[in-house]
Amino acid sequence: MSTTIAPWKHHDTAVYTESAAVVETAAGKVRGYIRNGIYTFKGVPYGAPVSGAARFMPARLPEPWTGIRPCLHYGSICPQAPQAPYGAGAPVGQVDEDQYLLLRTGGRPVGEDCLLLNVWTPEINGSHKRPVLVWLHGGGFAFGCGHDLAAYDGENLAHKDAVVVTINHRLGLLGHLNLAQLGDERYAASGNISLLDQLLALQWVRANIARFGGDPRCVTIFGQSGGGGKVSALLGMPAAQGYFQRAIVQSGSFAPGSSLEDSTKLARGVLDELGLTPGNLDALHTLPVEELLRAGFNAINKLGMNAMMGWSPVVDGTILPEQPFGERAPEVSKDIPMLVGTNYHEFINGVDNPNAYKLTDAEMESKLRETLKDKAGALITASRKVFPELAPFDRYALLGNWFRTMARRQVQLKAAQGGAPAYYYWFTWRTPVLDGRPGAFHSSEISYVFDNADKYEGYNGGGDAPRRLSDQMSDAWLAFARTGTPNHPGLPEWPAYRSADGATMVFDNPCRVADDPDLLLERALAE
Repeated sequence: MSTTIAPWKHHDTAVYTESAAVVETAAGKVRGYIRNGIYTFKGVPYGAPVSGAARFMPARLPEPWTGIRPCLHYGSICPQAPQAPYGAGAPVGQVDEDQYLLLRTGGRPVGEDCLLLNVWTPEINGSHKRPVLVWLHGGGFAFGCGHDLAAYDGENLAHKDAVVVTINHRLGLLGHLNLAQLGDERYAASGNISLLDQLLALQWVRANIARFGGDPRCVTIFGQSGGGGKVSALLGMPAAQGYFQRAIVQSGSFAPGSSLEDSTKLARGVLDELGLTPGNLDALHTLPVEELLRAGFNAINKLGMNAMMGWSPVVDGTILPEQPFGERAPEVSKDIPMLVGTNYHEFINGVDNPNAYKLTDAEMESKLRETLKDKAGALITASRKVFPELAPFDRYALLGNWFRTMARRQVQLKAAQGGAPAYYYWFTWRTPVLDGRPGAFHSSEISYVFDNADKYEGYNGGGDAPRRLSDQMSDAWLAFARTGTPNHPGLPEWPAYRSADGATMVFDNPCRVADDPDLLLERALAE
């Protein structure tokens, strides 16, 4: 069946209109613009400034304003230390900060006062209530923003009768410097400031989204990589319950919380770098932000932590009572349906490796023995029974993909809880570009989820296949947002995940339902 691009996706014929795009929020009126029939608002404040005295403090609602505030451009993103981009291969600290920020933000302004969000909707000031999807961006807990990738543009999803929200919030040291054990009661929540920012954004959605055509009682949080970790953390956060009704984790099913001990040790390291003691924490509010970031960067390196994940939410017993999806799925979110999955190749891909498919069987076995140790031999043998046709590099990616292992554990914990259902997917679609060498790499599914395949023809090769997959995936995410199940007429019947059969939607050409690949490997191991 031929797939044609929808009329609204012809971006070169877009028409922009401003005069009719005015909405009154709780803090004041905002003006957006109309593009291809979609109302777009960018840089809408959901929180007050968080610089100076407000650093490391829970954010407050924005101060009301008079007149009409123009919200026509993306706003500032949280300052962030330099970090090698995915797949760059450069060691941390050897990437030019300006080049990195341009890569991640498209050259957008950087500033501490970054509590801003963006909205795409087909209607304003009406009575129709649509599902609301709130996107939490990736980049671990330290990098990125709500508009650093073109894939995050919500216009095409909004055309499918939904309201899309993307947010910026505090990151890294500014969002997770845990001073609770070192300072006074002002800093009690400092290790989870970023989570509280996200909660404030959800509170803004609850209070305002009806005027943007959305249903405040039908909110889905979804995120990829570090954004998936944020989703998991919010699922374990008692104060966040009731502000969203569905949750989607894309390639980010890691346990998101650090311990009080580790986070306090990192905070002490930052103070040492700055020459400060717990007795003069007030200096943290006056130092230039660049100096703070440099201190955080050095402390992370000296402690041997990962710059992207070393900063993270803190299991403090209050805001985050326990590690979400550590030993069990959070009881506070038992009634929230989940959709969880990963990509085939994630970080074991051929994006920057032209020799990927020259890998031999012997080299593949050697690489897997480095990571899987004495389990490698049996797993390789089992995988050859279940997936006999795989090239050595694809077998290496299959068995070395710990992202999938974590996603499977998360969906199993959710299924075992006996509450709302969980749905499991595996994105395996292979682009024809570069003879298919990139594979289904980390982040490659995002443009399909947002129905933005046509923005990424350089990656996916264009044509019917990626457009069809874009429709199938975005319709599944929207069906889940509306009803709690991702089923729709364009896909085979997608059952909820049960550990006994492990039903998994494989997003490929064609899409199909299969057994959980790790369940198949387990069965082969038992033979």
